[in-house]
Amino acid sequence: MDRIKISRLRKDGLKNLKNILIDLKTFNEMEVKVAIEMAEEFLKKGKRSDYNFLVAKGNGNLMGFLCFGPTPLTVHTYDLYWIAVSKKYQGKSIGKMLLEKCEKNIKDKGGKILIAETSSTKKYEKARIFYKKNGFKKAVEIKDFYKLRDNKIIYVKYINGGR
Repeated sequence: MDRIKISRLRKDGLKNLKNILIDLKTFNEMEVKVAIEMAEEFLKKGKRSDYNFLVAKGNGNLMGFLCFGPTPLTVHTYDLYWIAVSKKYQGKSIGKMLLEKCEKNIKDKGGKILIAETSSTKKYEKARIFYKKNGFKKAVEIKDFYKLRDNKIIYVKYINGGR
């Protein structure tokens, strides 16, 4: 495998980003639509956007992406909105590399807390395992948040001298 490069999303990566989300079969149609809208805003506004998109590329392919941004009305807290790695490249530390680059960006901006939210359903089990494996701690679980028996789980990771 060629060297993997983590960089900002460019316009030519938008279609591949959408294909990753669809191919994973984890996200529903509305979730894919929202992710694409966020990516389009990022591409349109650049540094003025509330979102930051990082992509992992190697072998001439977009392997995965991550979206994060500052949590509104906070001083040093950031939200991890999306992290997705193509099925073809899972298990090769792509998600970990994207997360490390995200955390470096947050540290450089003086950020101290990174929040990740996910569902309690079986299809999001890999996400929950990933968060735990990468230093996130479960902060709260809200029962029946999305729908009956679909809880919202919020994870937190303190970085840059946070707790």
